[in-house]
Amino acid sequence: MSTLQELLPVEMVGRVFSAIAGAVSMAGPLGALLGGFLGNMFGSSIVYSFGIRAMLPVSIQWFIDPLLRNIPNQGKWIR
Repeated sequence: MSTLQELLPVEMVGRVFSAIAGAVSMAGPLGALLGGFLGNMFGSSIVYSFGIRAMLPVSIQWFIDPLLRNIPNQGKWIR
């Protein structure tokens, strides 16, 4: 979230954070419902392993995309 605040234009921060909050508020209960249903059908270890594998493309994207790799270090805010 700190990175978003730094990268976004000031006039867009509220709009973007509202959209993120709305998406998370809707996705959380739906994800829990779907995860519980699939966990009951296939077993929780299958569902967890699928979720872990689903994060792999996101990790690869962070390594490949030069814009994401060159985001300024936020460590300057940590004391």
